[in-house]
Amino acid sequence: MEFDREAILRAGYDLSTPVIISNSEDYAGVESVSPTPDVRAGAAFLHVTRNNKGDNHD
Repeated sequence: MEFDREAILRAGYDLSTPVIISNSEDYAGVESVSPTPDVRAGAAFLHVTRNNKGDNHD
């Protein structure tokens, strides 16, 4: 999918994207690893730690 980011901003639309973790009971912790609320595409912004012994994911 492609889009014109500048055209969307000029039209007055917000490009914020909510991130919802609906199964938060499966995690011992969810931490922000971004120093600012603005995150670039491909950058890590959360670190989640599972309750059980499994892989942790950034």
